[in-house]
Amino acid sequence: MTVDQYFTPASIASAMVSFFRRRAASLVADFAAGNGDLLAAARSRWPTCGVVATDIDESRVYMLRKSQPSWSVGKCDFLNPVSRKQSRILRKAKGNVSLVLLNPPFSCRGNERLPVALDGEKVLCSRAMAFVVNSIPYLSATGHVAAVLPAGCLTSQKDAEAWGIMRRAFDVRVLSSHGLRTFKGCAARTVVVCLSRLRAGTRTSRKRRPCRKQTTGITVRITRGVVPVHEAMNGAAGPGWPFVHTANLRQSMVTQLGHSVRTLRRYATGPCVLIPRVGQPDSEKCVLYLARKRVVLSDCIFAIRCESSEDARLVHRAILRSWDKVRESYCGTCARYITRGGLRGLLGNLGFGIGD
Repeated sequence: MTVDQYFTPASIASAMVSFFRRRAASLVADFAAGNGDLLAAARSRWPTCGVVATDIDESRVYMLRKSQPSWSVGKCDFLNPVSRKQSRILRKAKGNVSLVLLNPPFSCRGNERLPVALDGEKVLCSRAMAFVVNSIPYLSATGHVAAVLPAGCLTSQKDAEAWGIMRRAFDVRVLSSHGLRTFKGCAARTVVVCLSRLRAGTRTSRKRRPCRKQTTGITVRITRGVVPVHEAMNGAAGPGWPFVHTANLRQSMVTQLGHSVRTLRRYATGPCVLIPRVGQPDSEKCVLYLARKRVVLSDCIFAIRCESSEDARLVHRAILRSWDKVRESYCGTCARYITRGGLRGLLGNLGFGIGD
């Protein structure tokens, strides 16, 4: 199977290591080592540290063995439990690694999800997340993981269950964010994430942490549209109800409702706020809709339904005032999007209650 190979720029490799400058690392590992850039940065920071490098690409393994004779280098398909078990250097590293540095392949075809075992539970997750999960058994009791991940990994439904389990035992922090052209030949938004083990006694307190309290007294409900544009233009087209797509959200208004559909599926009526689910975040596409006329929502739109027009106005103003936070809630390596969970979290942070 062909995997992506986008090597870590020296500036990011150096920055990742610098986050741990106050901690001495005795053993550093990278399980998708590629050219060894992350490990070279670690060796520059800690000249006496041990180094473990594995990669699925035999040519990269050969190159690293030749250029870095003091490193422990081996070929391994890190997503394959049999390959990990057969790796002699991984058996020796288990439970001893001070710092795992990762820039794993994260290209996925379709809705590919890989099985992993985490905290005694079996879950499915993305390729990038599988690298992170599989690295955990190799950490020492005080070890850390620093990984370059696609920006959407932290909020995607695909990885939600794995992150939920991971946060029982680890503090998860985003150390830095990077734009589309950071990696040569790859248009992807990425983040550098650090995982640190929680101290004894912290795990229970985190699980029992109370929910964020509602502060505005306003409760909203979220509806996601389900009608694809191609369906509205073809099979479902006809006299009936107006169809609203992101192209109809302009200058803070619903405009040019030129298409209608025969089927009434996932519609919205005022008072509500319409906001795109997919696309570049644009405050002018966040629309206050107060009309009582039903409109069918495309699958690219969320409706934030409110109990009164005044509530809808307050929600709309709060979203626009916090547009920087809104923009950060959109993720994705190519097309930007916001998940239902991301929108719920955003509205919760703005002080609104979320109804069923």
